[in-house]
Amino acid sequence: MGAGTYTPGSANGSILKMNYTYSGDQVTRVDTCVLDATTPRTESYGYDQLVRSTSGLQPNFAAVGGSFSSRNYDYDGRGNRTTETLDACAPNANVLTYATGHPDQLTRRTSGCTNATPPSSLSHGYVYDRDGRVSVKNWENDSSGTPGYALSFTYAEAQAASGGAQDSVFKAVSVNGPLYNYFYDAFRRRRVKVYPLGNTDEYFHDLGHQLLVDQGNDSTSTANFHPDDNYVWLGGRPVVLIRGRMDPLWSRQADGTSDCTRNGELAACGFYFPVTDHIGKPILMLDAQARVAGTGEYDVFGYVNRVQLHKDTLHPYPTNYSATVADFTQPRAAPLLNVSLRVLFHQVDVQDAPADFAMVWYGDPDGGQLDGPYRGYHRGQVWTNSVTPDGGHLRVSFVSGLQRCCPNGDGGVDCTCQNWPYTGLVIEGYQYRRYQTGALPFWTPLGFPGQYYDAETDLFENWSRYYDSAIGRYLQAEPMLQIPDFIVNRALNGRDCVLGQCSSQDTKLKCDEDAKKSCEPGPSQAKKNKKVRKLVGRTTVGSVQNPTKEITWCEVPQSEDCQAQALVHELAHTCGWPDSHPPGQNIPGEGDGILRNCGISVP
Repeated sequence: MGAGTYTPGSANGSILKMNYTYSGDQVTRVDTCVLDATTPRTESYGYDQLVRSTSGLQPNFAAVGGSFSSRNYDYDGRGNRTTETLDACAPNANVLTYATGHPDQLTRRTSGCTNATPPSSLSHGYVYDRDGRVSVKNWENDSSGTPGYALSFTYAEAQAASGGAQDSVFKAVSVNGPLYNYFYDAFRRRRVKVYPLGNTDEYFHDLGHQLLVDQGNDSTSTANFHPDDNYVWLGGRPVVLIRGRMDPLWSRQADGTSDCTRNGELAACGFYFPVTDHIGKPILMLDAQARVAGTGEYDVFGYVNRVQLHKDTLHPYPTNYSATVADFTQPRAAPLLNVSLRVLFHQVDVQDAPADFAMVWYGDPDGGQLDGPYRGYHRGQVWTNSVTPDGGHLRVSFVSGLQRCCPNGDGGVDCTCQNWPYTGLVIEGYQYRRYQTGALPFWTPLGFPGQYYDAETDLFENWSRYYDSAIGRYLQAEPMLQIPDFIVNRALNGRDCVLGQCSSQDTKLKCDEDAKKSCEPGPSQAKKNKKVRKLVGRTTVGSVQNPTKEITWCEVPQSEDCQAQALVHELAHTCGWPDSHPPGQNIPGEGDGILRNCGISVP
């Protein structure tokens, strides 16, 4: 991609150059140069025989930067990752713990950076409800004895704000207390987001389910105007994004309006042009003057412009303590590019006193203060402000005073109580934004195709469920599996029903006549057995470790509710649930007793 006169089939590469290397139909290497970069950012990827990601490498990370330097992954026979090594933590691997009795449910991911000084205590835990959905994502405990931060997911059946709606059209997330509500239309597309203080974002799609309008507010509290993003699509890819604004009474303001801040993030109004890669994810943003307003650099599982950097203070930290907690560089990558950075504190648990605090500094020895101070008891996850250091070099420091008092519950301290064990800081990483000199940074919440980034949860919303890039997993099952009526209606109409992903494999429910004929046992044999698995369906799962992709379905004379429960049950097996289990083991359709009571005699 280059500037100047356009000639079809050619470009001078003055803006963007990318070279792809394939093995079969998988990309194994990508080389990228932006603007006047002389050294490409090289990303190499490895896969196993099932086309699962096993490695990612950026050998020139120190020179040109990027979102990762090295990643390695191993899997068990069910497709769950058993080990993962990240960047500077290597050769130590993160510890991944799965639930006893539910081997596909990841319950905790703990940092492997025990080789750091001091070792990292970063950890996330996951709690599941009876339907296998994540109900809580929590951080490790701080000095309060409780998780320092938590996301709580509430589904329609348990939330009064849903007005009795199903999970497919309503969800809510408590972000460490404040509640966000999300409403969806009949096609599972998000329609409205409601913020804790009542502000709303609205979303409008075309008939092809492509986002056309993304309408919001300049602030998450009191809105002074309403910015909106209007998308133009071509061939299933966003090619134009127009950021405009409306006044508080929803009157469109002039195109020449300059300030189009959204949720406190400064942005200029006007035309932007997203550039997408081979799979459709945005990798470059140009403004109306063809200047680079942003780059999208992804790690293996989808974080955008995010570097994992697990660094800690001592836990608990002592009095009269001073330390450089983190010192890192994200190179500008090209002379014409600037880079801004902000640090993600995974946990802040610091005495509310003037002498105890963290600061962000220029990384150069003679550099000055850029941001801070950061302190506070039981604050949990905190993002710093974005800063733009020369050369992309930052340093995070921490100091403590001579006295250690207890928190008083009102944001202060009680010094009649001494030696409270504040845990201090845990750094999870940092985010960066590259943009051309003279341009304002700008980016889109669109990620991998179908994904939309929610800043409040740090998750990607993907068609009525959430994707967590930290673990490369969805936090809820494929939504179609939660709508038995849809499955039954599609089956009764004799269609093939594509129902989503199970262990990264598409699962197809075969609903044609040949499939029905192949069901065993037949109706005459079924008279002898009232169990629904014999009456309704058969999954051809060879073993728990090696599930096949197809199940068959038989039409038998029983209620549609029972058919739906049985179909969901069989699909759950195909998606990796244990092939052999006692009743009530959290298999959809089993634990609630409906499926066990569905069996009827066949005339």
